[in-house]
Order: sequence, then C-alpha cells, then structure tokens
Amino acid sequence: MLSKKRRVNRALFSKVLSKNKSFNGKNISLRVFFGEYLNEPRFSFVVSKKVSNKANKRNFLKKRGYSVVKNIIKQTRGGAVCLFYFKKNATLLSFKDLKKEITTLLKESNILK
Repeated sequence: MLSKKRRVNRALFSKVLSKNKSFNGKNISLRVFFGEYLNEPRFSFVVSKKVSNKANKRNFLKKRGYSVVKNIIKQTRGGAVCLFYFKKNATLLSFKDLKKEITTLLKESNILK
C-alpha cells in the first residue's frame, strides 16, 4: 500500500473529476489532473460494484494496482494526480498484464519519465 501522502484525498478527487484528461486501456481507464502546487504524484484506484460484487475481489484489485505503482513511483513526474478505474474484465488480469497496462497508460499520459 502507498503512504497516505501518495494517495488521493477527497478534496483532490472532485478536482480530478472536473478537470481531467482521460486515457483508456482495454481493462483500465486513467484520469489525470496536473496540479502545479503538488510536489509528488498521487494515485488512487477505483473499483465499482459492476466489476465485482464481492468486496474482497475489489480490494484485491486495488492492492495489486497499488503494488504496481509502488514499484514504478520513482520514475514518475511530480504534480500529477492519477485515478485508475477498473473495467469489468479486470478481474481476469494477471499481475504481469496489469503492470503492463498501467505502465502503458502512464507512458501515454507522459507521467512516466
């Protein structure tokens, strides 16, 4: 799990939803907001009940996402707020495929160096 200062709080959530750039993958979509006042990038993973009715599956997907981001966080630019939304078929992804899709979305959005 990421530290609290690396996660998106509720105040930033509304800003990201109103002023964002969207990038779509096959199983994940990414919304990005660039805040000049933020020094470190912030990340959040959203899994709706449409993806899975069971809370343990939703939490499992979030933990996998956070672990991928934790491994590549040193390569990211500061000032970005990223919201990852899982789509319905995301429960079938392996860790390797999840990591590949997250890194391609971050490269596409110019957050990875």
